[in-house]
Amino acid sequence: MSTVYLVTGANRGIGFGLVKLLAGRPDAFVYAAVRNPTKSAELVDLANSFKNIRVLKADVVDEKELKAAAQIIANESGHIDVIFANAGISEGFNKVAAAPLETYRKNFDVNTLGTVATFLATYKLLEKTKRPEGGVFFAVSTKLGSIGDGIPFIDAATYGASKAALNYIVKRI
Repeated sequence: MSTVYLVTGANRGIGFGLVKLLAGRPDAFVYAAVRNPTKSAELVDLANSFKNIRVLKADVVDEKELKAAAQIIANESGHIDVIFANAGISEGFNKVAAAPLETYRKNFDVNTLGTVATFLATYKLLEKTKRPEGGVFFAVSTKLGSIGDGIPFIDAATYGASKAALNYIVKRI
């Protein structure tokens, strides 16, 4: 029986690295969610080389796309065992007063609310996991999102605040 994974933000960086790592595992099936598959050539090439990868169009700020992706997973696999909520942006490395409000909104929309939207669209599939220890929901964060132990010499008000909010939410999942 394969372990079913969902990786958001799978087209580059940490997300792409996870998909590549999991692709080589015969006991894994990976749903690789990206905002725009047509601009994700390297991921599509990888998926064409491995039968255990399926690329899905699912922008984490688009609830309809997330629900559609979850429906595809439900129809094909019936459950998800592990979710890596990796999609994120890092705009606005500024001091609090120097960052425009719109930059706060962008970071929170993707980094915080995008992860919440991913969870809301998929948690029922996680509950159907075949793993005896239950499903797992990981969210990629950063030390910049730590209130108690951040990185004091980097001003990342918008990014850090969005990741701090993410950390709070994930602790309650």
